[in-house]
Amino acid sequence: MTRDYPRHYCPVTKFKKDLNTPPSNVVLMRILQLRGIGTGLENVVVNIDRSTHIGRAGATPSLTPRNFQEATGRPLPAEFHDAEICFQLDSQEVSRNHALIRRYSRLGGLLIGYEVIDLNSKNGTGVNGKKKQRSDLEPGMRVTFGDIEFEVRYKESSGLNYALLVGSDGGHLRGVSTDIVKMQDFWRKRKGFTTENITALINGFATYDRVLERLEEAKRSCSDESLFVFHFSGHGRRGVYLSDRRLNPATLYGHLNHVRGRKIVIVDACHAGDFAEEELPEKTLLMLACQKEERAYEDYHETLMNPDYMGNFTRALLRILENKPNCVNLKEIERELQGDFRLYHKGQNPKVTGYTIICPSLKTEFRN
Repeated sequence: MTRDYPRHYCPVTKFKKDLNTPPSNVVLMRILQLRGIGTGLENVVVNIDRSTHIGRAGATPSLTPRNFQEATGRPLPAEFHDAEICFQLDSQEVSRNHALIRRYSRLGGLLIGYEVIDLNSKNGTGVNGKKKQRSDLEPGMRVTFGDIEFEVRYKESSGLNYALLVGSDGGHLRGVSTDIVKMQDFWRKRKGFTTENITALINGFATYDRVLERLEEAKRSCSDESLFVFHFSGHGRRGVYLSDRRLNPATLYGHLNHVRGRKIVIVDACHAGDFAEEELPEKTLLMLACQKEERAYEDYHETLMNPDYMGNFTRALLRILENKPNCVNLKEIERELQGDFRLYHKGQNPKVTGYTIICPSLKTEFRN
């Protein structure tokens, strides 16, 4: 006998948009990656694809150019005004306007590189242990702003997609873990995603602080070419219930407003339609298990390779997408979701709205 568990609140507790491989004679847009060195910086990764201001006067990367407060008493190089976004370093050894990392293009765009320019900072900018006013940045170099050191790396823009998959069963839901594991496996197979760029937080690990920490990482890591996926499975009402507290739509969207690139928000929970009541961040697609006043359910699915409980919406979404190995317009699958037998039988009316997102194709195409 199938038991239905509603996913509502329980007080018991810029290069190629389709991401296909370009011709071999074309160079993908390179992105500069700074990886933190030293205690407390091991997990800090900053991806830079535009002229970026470094200093205490900055903020997390914004979606639009902004005016930076000019320091008094020290002249600023003309390049200071080229900054398009900014990144903040939390150290008194870092000047308000410390340095600029500038992207340059030569040979008709075939050569893309980055250089660091010191903005006449108080403590200087170091490259491989020596203070520099200006220096090209090559892989393996170490660059220091005040007392904060980074290792320089380069990455291709097509491999900078990220996913944050969150599930909390509230003590009795049976399919949450399966939802997250299968979603993790799905995105791992798609172009542009790597294992290290997919984070899964389940039950006790799905805390409010951990989710916000991962969203902060996304602000540093995502570029204009990135795709960022946020998925939640569990209880919901006026937001979603993590293991320790509720995350409401306004808080989530407030963080996503500062994540560059395209975003997908997937919510498999009761009253998921609450997420459609708030204004969506720019370039965001919303995929919801049900309308605002509806419940979302999970069932035992014998058709799975390993039969288990799973959210009906997550199962239906994955079934549809896994049958589409090539690029697919996610905004156009709402009708297929609404036609799913289990969702229809339970009275769930999925909602898909927002920005049009093209789901990347499989990394490997199998041929007979």
